[in-house]
Amino acid sequence: MKYSTKIQLFTLITIFLLSFSGNNLIESNIETQTKIISQSYTPQKSDIQINAISPIIEDGILSEGEYEYNINWGVANWSYTIVGDMVYMALRVEALGWISFGWGGYMFAPMEDSDVATGYVDDNGVPHMDDYWSTREPGPARIAVPEYDEQQDILTFNGTQDDTTTTIEWSRKLVTGDTDKDYEIIPGVRTMVMIGWHATVDNPGWKHTGLSWWWTDWNGNPSRPRNLQASVSESRVDLTWDAPSGDGNSTNWTDNDIRFSSYKLYRSYNNQPYQLITTINDTSITSYTDTDVINAENYRYRVTATNEAIGHQESGYSNEVSVIPMGPLLQPDNLVAQVNSFNVNLSFDYPSSDGGVPVKQFKIYRSMNISGPFDLVGLNTSSLAYNDYDVINGYTYYYYVLAEHDLQTSPASNIVTTNPTGSSTPPLDIIADYSDNQVSLSWSIPESNGGYPLVSYNIYRADTLDGAYTSISSTTELNFVDSEAINGETYYYKVSAVNTVSESEFSNIQRITLALVPSTPINMNIKSGNGNNSLSWDASDPKGDVILFYTIYRSDTPYGPFIPIATVNSLEYDDLTVVNSKSYYYLVTANNTVGESSYSNVLTGIPASVPSKPVNLFIKQVKSGIKINWNEPENNGGYFISDYSVERKSDDGVYSSYATSQSKEFIDSSFNFGTTYSYRIIANNIIGSSEYSSEVSIVPSTNPDRPENIILEMDSGDVRISWEEPNNGGNEIIGYNIYRSAKSNNSYRYIGNSKSMLYVDNVNSTDDYYYRVTAINDMGESEFSVEQHIFTGSPPDAPGNLIALVGNNESTLLWDTPEDNGSPIKYFNVYISDNNITGFELVDNCEALTYTLSDLRNNQTYYIYVTAVNELGESTRSNIVSVVPKEGYVDPSLVNNDAEAGDLNSNGLDIELVTQTAVTILSISAFTAIVFATRTIIMRRKNN
Repeated sequence: MKYSTKIQLFTLITIFLLSFSGNNLIESNIETQTKIISQSYTPQKSDIQINAISPIIEDGILSEGEYEYNINWGVANWSYTIVGDMVYMALRVEALGWISFGWGGYMFAPMEDSDVATGYVDDNGVPHMDDYWSTREPGPARIAVPEYDEQQDILTFNGTQDDTTTTIEWSRKLVTGDTDKDYEIIPGVRTMVMIGWHATVDNPGWKHTGLSWWWTDWNGNPSRPRNLQASVSESRVDLTWDAPSGDGNSTNWTDNDIRFSSYKLYRSYNNQPYQLITTINDTSITSYTDTDVINAENYRYRVTATNEAIGHQESGYSNEVSVIPMGPLLQPDNLVAQVNSFNVNLSFDYPSSDGGVPVKQFKIYRSMNISGPFDLVGLNTSSLAYNDYDVINGYTYYYYVLAEHDLQTSPASNIVTTNPTGSSTPPLDIIADYSDNQVSLSWSIPESNGGYPLVSYNIYRADTLDGAYTSISSTTELNFVDSEAINGETYYYKVSAVNTVSESEFSNIQRITLALVPSTPINMNIKSGNGNNSLSWDASDPKGDVILFYTIYRSDTPYGPFIPIATVNSLEYDDLTVVNSKSYYYLVTANNTVGESSYSNVLTGIPASVPSKPVNLFIKQVKSGIKINWNEPENNGGYFISDYSVERKSDDGVYSSYATSQSKEFIDSSFNFGTTYSYRIIANNIIGSSEYSSEVSIVPSTNPDRPENIILEMDSGDVRISWEEPNNGGNEIIGYNIYRSAKSNNSYRYIGNSKSMLYVDNVNSTDDYYYRVTAINDMGESEFSVEQHIFTGSPPDAPGNLIALVGNNESTLLWDTPEDNGSPIKYFNVYISDNNITGFELVDNCEALTYTLSDLRNNQTYYIYVTAVNELGESTRSNIVSVVPKEGYVDPSLVNNDAEAGDLNSNGLDIELVTQTAVTILSISAFTAIVFATRTIIMRRKNN
């Protein structure tokens, strides 16, 4: 099972059993079975046979009239139809669970050896069905055991459900060939049929929701008679058929011998309802002749077979045949022909029998041979005569006639032979030709002389196609020459034949124009090339003839003599027998059969070649673009150079036509910087184009970038300006321009140019200066560099009166403020050395007039000086002092215990009390002890 457990399916099959205990089923015994048989429903023919059976469509919907047989129990409905070797079934039950259908088995054990089909429709509307075979296991419960029928002989299946009802449709072969697990259905053979259903799919339980069983004869009526056929004759219809394939005999559960015993024949007249016209009680007779018919009327027939079973007496209808009885349609009688000149008149009598249906038309056939083939040449619907005007005198024709109505065609009438006589047919194959002032005509003899000897031919002529034709001559020959024709005129001719009776119709008309010499060739044209002159012209008017050829004449002078050099059939000529740069003169005439035209106008040609290639290409970039110059070719090919073609390619691309130039130079203003462009030149003259010149290439450039990193330095009163080299824009930098201003972003003035990245500006005053620099290449000048500023004063003077106070591992420096020389002092640099006055190193810088050196070694001599720094540089050094740091030491010259602040010493210095602190650091293994010794000293300071 696909959508249910096997236990559920087992339960489903089990509840079909008629012999369970505890399932509220009727017990399986003889009395019960008799009751079952007595309660079985045996449908009557009026209940189950449906005359109008619609096509069976397995859509899971039971449609009215869809099936041939139907059994209805109110809550369940079973329908079926047997078609050929197939049975189509539908089961509709007022339940939403499993629905099962079984057949076969035995009356006293219905589910033993039973063929079962079971199916349902799930909640998604998807139908499911399985094919099973049911057997019984031994034991008191006698449970039915379902087994899968692996062949799955259910061929088609569908199903639907609504809120209360489930419908399933399926089909299978009557005889599947699986004799182990399929019941073989034989029409007319009685079979046990069981139907059971459940309320739900998931848990049908052990008790039936519904169950029915009965026996059926599977359309126990005889099968339909087969292959009903009919043939007709006058006032008679003969019918034959084949016996049914089954007689409806039921062989199970009854001793009644049911055999079909008779045939019933039904007839419909002109689409009226069918009526029983006879019953044939001898089933060995399978034919019938109906003589109670009217010719030309429509009759339909069908036949059934009947047997002796109650309620199953008559089979379904056989196939239907439709016929119209009638007598034979005979041929028309007494066909007679009367001949005239170019005409045959036929007449005939109406057929002696039309079979009861009036003749609709007569068909007339004709041949020129007694043995055919005959062709249909006419129809006649209103009379017994026909006129054939499509004949030729002197020829033999054969005719016959057929009669025809909607149902039959008669045999052919008698054949008649005719030979129309009178005027001959016209002469054939008229041909006209001409020469100087005359026209020659010729023709062939007519197809028929009309039955009389030919005596002459008449010739007619007109000036227009529809004009008045005049007889101009008569001859007994098959040709004629009209010597009165005039050149250049157009004439129309026709010819008739004359026999001893009359003159024939005219032949076809022949038009002819007596031609003149052609017109003069016009629109002459000449094109000179390398070693050739090519002539062309427009076609001449042939003047009624055809142009045979053109003659070309040539001379070395424009006045002749002109000698013919060629004839051609075309409108052009190439003279290859010429020498370049020499002049040649040509005339052309047209020729037809009449003669030669007058001369054309004179053409002059000077053969030449293409020029040689341009030389000495030169390329450079200018402000307006890329400029290419070249020299003209060494040889112009005999013609002036008309122009030059310029071809260009970019990078590694391919050359393409780019421009034309009337001069020997070209400026390309459409390009991308940094891309490689290559050029080549072609020279053109009237003949053609030269070879390619040599190739020149260039990478176009632009203005350079602006200089960067401008550095301004003072050097002995001069301003030294330097910078970095910028990107040259694809072209070599040829110099730098230097600009100066006295104010920022003010009007700059050009002050000089440098070929290198250095420039020295000689300034004579102490002032502010602002500078900008530009770079220059062949394409132009760059943008300004970033503005740079410098003050042109001098560095400050050296600090004065440097003194040093010493202490324990340190020294404190003091000095006087120097002159700043126009630029404020930014800071002071402190230098120290431990080697006399050499090897000084910069220790630090400070902005105050004092600085303390620490981390000095006691008892070590140090040499110290100080410089001042402003924006313009560093001063010279101060005086050098030497110091020897000592523990607890103060310079005695600086100490005066009696001095007071504000007193002056002998050197004019203020006496200030300065507290000097000596710091002593003692390192004792695991810790450091810092010992401070403080004392007051007198510090000298210069008066300001």
